[in-house]
Amino acid sequence: MPKSQNKNHIEAKPVIFWYSDPICPDETVVVSGGGFLKESIIELFYLKDDEEVPEPDNLEFKIKTEEWTSIGPIQRSEHSLKAIIPANWKQGIFACRVRNGKQTSNIVFLNFPDSWWFQGDGGLSAARAGGWLRIMGKSLDFSGKSIVCLRAADGSITKLNPESMTCYNLFLKIPGTLNKGKYEILVHNGYGGSFGYKNIGILNVLDAKVEDKYVLNVLDYGADPLGKKDSTVAIVSCAGKLASLGGGVIFFPRGRYRIDSKHRAHMWLDTPLKVNSGTTLRGESADLVSLWWPDRDEPLPSLIEGGNDFAVENMTIYTQGKHRNIITGENNVRISQVRIRANCFYMCRANGATHHNRGIDEIPGKTGAAIELWGHNNWVSDCDIYHPGLGFRLKNPQGTTVRNNTICAGRMVSIGGADGLIFENNIFQANTLDAGGNDINVYFGITCRHVYYAHNHVSHIYGVDRENLTFDGHGTAYIGKIAEVEGLKVTLKGKPVLGRGERDAMPSIHDATIYIIHGKGIGQYRHLTNYAGNRLEIDKPWDVMPDKESLVSIGAFNGRHLIIGNTGQDTGTLVQLYPPNCECIVAKNQAVRASNINSLSRLGRNERSNFHRVEPSWYNQFLDNHIVVGNGWGGGGTEIDRWIGGETSLNIWGWQLSFSEYTDYSQDSDRPLTEEDLIAILGYNPNPGKSIPLSLFQIVRRHKIDNNSFIRIRGAVSDALVENCIIKDSFKGISIESAIEWEYTPATVGPLDFEPEPAVQNIRPYLSPKLVLLRNNHFHRVENPYSGDKLKNNKKDQSIIILMKGREDMNEKDHQFRVQK
Repeated sequence: MPKSQNKNHIEAKPVIFWYSDPICPDETVVVSGGGFLKESIIELFYLKDDEEVPEPDNLEFKIKTEEWTSIGPIQRSEHSLKAIIPANWKQGIFACRVRNGKQTSNIVFLNFPDSWWFQGDGGLSAARAGGWLRIMGKSLDFSGKSIVCLRAADGSITKLNPESMTCYNLFLKIPGTLNKGKYEILVHNGYGGSFGYKNIGILNVLDAKVEDKYVLNVLDYGADPLGKKDSTVAIVSCAGKLASLGGGVIFFPRGRYRIDSKHRAHMWLDTPLKVNSGTTLRGESADLVSLWWPDRDEPLPSLIEGGNDFAVENMTIYTQGKHRNIITGENNVRISQVRIRANCFYMCRANGATHHNRGIDEIPGKTGAAIELWGHNNWVSDCDIYHPGLGFRLKNPQGTTVRNNTICAGRMVSIGGADGLIFENNIFQANTLDAGGNDINVYFGITCRHVYYAHNHVSHIYGVDRENLTFDGHGTAYIGKIAEVEGLKVTLKGKPVLGRGERDAMPSIHDATIYIIHGKGIGQYRHLTNYAGNRLEIDKPWDVMPDKESLVSIGAFNGRHLIIGNTGQDTGTLVQLYPPNCECIVAKNQAVRASNINSLSRLGRNERSNFHRVEPSWYNQFLDNHIVVGNGWGGGGTEIDRWIGGETSLNIWGWQLSFSEYTDYSQDSDRPLTEEDLIAILGYNPNPGKSIPLSLFQIVRRHKIDNNSFIRIRGAVSDALVENCIIKDSFKGISIESAIEWEYTPATVGPLDFEPEPAVQNIRPYLSPKLVLLRNNHFHRVENPYSGDKLKNNKKDQSIIILMKGREDMNEKDHQFRVQK
């Protein structure tokens, strides 16, 4: 190449569109972008902690060229760089950019406050005077010094000190004297001085909540507090009077109120107890007041049913026999200090067999949810729930909070299509021997994001797949090339394939997500705002413009969730990021005899249908998680045992299969994807001789294992980091493996085998990890600190780098790996 052309090539402008933080000195920053070259370097600048005056500004013009510190990446590709923050720097905010010769990238700020969303007692982006505000994201606090300022339209500032603060969450009280109106929110995490303030958006401050004007005593309308006669009509009459007054409280004094759900005297009109908008059902207390639904021949769809803006407070609900949901509602529902006791087999023998002339043929799996809410700005707190089915079913929650509840049920929660949900401090224990798990899914929409799932304790799940928490919901509508990009408009070369009722089909791509999975612009995704045939509109421009050779997919999105500080005890998977999943933080969780932590991507060809699964797993971070006891139930000979049982492995898996539907796990139904399969899917092979990794930029940092657990990176994975982990008393430490082939028979090794190494003939090097960095990991009484076929064969391509400060418990055979001190 002529010298002039080489110079132009070197000086191509690089772009950063993702970076790994929160981060400390002497840790590795990983940046994702485009235009990175062999000559690229990373430049860093430390923002000094000077006077804290809110002056957010464009920092690009505040940093002189000579003030940048240049750092050579220790691992690089065209779309990724990895470099170490100097160990002698103080913790703080670090400006970061990439340099190609004279060309520099955009500046990003590591550890800068990054709010993903905020919600208050008024819903998303809204709070009441005298109410509360929660801010969720990352790098929000490091040392308990965070400050939040509300800036009014006239420039005046109200400074607030959070009531509680962590790296991922701030809780604030809004002054009761604050005027109604719009306020800019400025967040400071204690670092960066006057330039450490981040403007995260506009808060709508509403008037303080007004107490209910009308309170009607249900006894005044003929209710029987002794429970000897039906009180339904009395409650309905009271509700009708409040409706004419514009709403208020139906008050239940001490008593036991029988509800037969006959809404007209001497008539068999049988419906749920309806709660009007603006109405509150309030008991004297949950210990003093109960509403009781006796046996029924046919179940009601729900016992208490409301639409918008109603509440149920301070009472106990009893129901027996056939029932479904207990309380259902839509928007602005408030449920607090409610005890629910729902048991279809109440006073029966096992499985409903007759006892004292009472029996039932009900199936517990049909019994619905204790609380089902579909809508915005709902609140459920301090409830005590016993239900044979599901504790909570939350459909499309936005600005909703569910906290401080105790649940004993078949499952705790199913969250579908969320966009702003706080689910925290709940305690769950399964009440059946076959109880199943909990999920965050896209069943009620194609996008699910912004769930703060924190400090929940789940125990004793032994049924189905046993998931303590998993993602779910799939579908791919398109995989192929782009014909044209013009601003926010994208024209596909082919057309999306839609369908209903078939495996992995999507009925629509409304609100779907387009991913660049290979070629120029790889690692970017955008949400669709409109589509017509093969013509799309996206929510924001591309940072790196794809070209006509870029490979894209269109499908569901499940990501930007915060899974923080949860405990799983005697369950299956502690946290399973089932694909698709992007930009999730899984931090400070504990496993006590829980099976796995999984981050899975999937590229699959379904041999029995026209639909493919192209589901990325990008930019997930696993930070400070702790395997307290890794020796769990399971780990037998079958694939299903090895998937969900045995040792608590942390699995980063690029799962690529050609698969068919199966009903019998003894059948050999799935096999690793081949280059021929890619040609069958695309009509050509975009990456001859290599895989197309859909697992990109997975960060595992400060993972602690006390016993019987290990870290595994397997299959089509690229750009993974495992750093500063401590592994004790385990057979394996860290294993880097190519995909293997298996059979669904009890006699064979499963896809997550616990043998030292898979059989040589089962290894599929075509599907193997690359660009993996293992740094400063320590082992104590670990028989095989580093293992896996990819490490053994690493001399061939050097795509795995191991950096260590020490070699605790390392055997001589470990010298075969590439070790840099």
